Formats: sequence, C-alpha cells, structure tokens
Amino acid sequence: MPIETIPQRYWAAFLRSFSRKHRGWLVRMETDGHAGEAGVRARDIALTSIALEPKPPDGEISILLGGPGGLTHWIDRPEAIELEENEEGADRALAIRSDDGSKTVLRFGSAALPERVNGIAQ
Repeated sequence: MPIETIPQRYWAAFLRSFSRKHRGWLVRMETDGHAGEAGVRARDIALTSIALEPKPPDGEISILLGGPGGLTHWIDRPEAIELEENEEGADRALAIRSDDGSKTVLRFGSAALPERVNGIAQ
C-alpha cells in the first residue's frame, strides 16, 4: 500500500481538506503509546474533524469523533503525518506520530474513493 508523508508546512491545509473529504465516515482509532500502551480507542465512530491547533511551542492535533459531546483525542508535539492509500488510490488510514514515539492511527472501515462512497458515483 502506498504511504505518503505529508510535509509539515502543509499539515494545516491537508488536515482541513482531509476532514472535509471524510467527515461522517466511520473510523477506528488505534493508539500506540511510547510506554508500550497500545489499543483501540474508538471503533466505528463517525469522524467529525482533525485540526492542527497552534499551541506553542510545537502545536498539537485534535481529532474529534462522534460530533459534539463525542470523543476528542489530542496529539501533542506531532512530528509526522502519513497517509496510506489502497491500490486504487483511496485513503485507507491516517497515521500521526508524536515526538515522544507515540502513534495514533485512524483506519476507515472500507477504503473508497470519496466520489464512490455508498457505491454511487458522485
């Protein structure tokens, strides 16, 4: 599966676009902590947004699942964002790595091109 590393200077715009394109899609959120803590934090919850927050000194990324009152996950001091696509070019997973070695991965239940969601060409 092709994996694209997003250059840091494009993170804010990339995350805005990614959020718009995948808003409402069901995701599974997996975390892998720097101290060996790993697990599934959320399963089959709709993605609301992902945003780069300008928190000094290094910023943070917020992931909101399930809408207002849903789950908010914060990633402090992100250092890498990687997008995994399937063979057809559809987004399959988004991985965000923090400078402490922890990693958060959002996986889509079924990877599809946005224009083909629900099997209908848009």
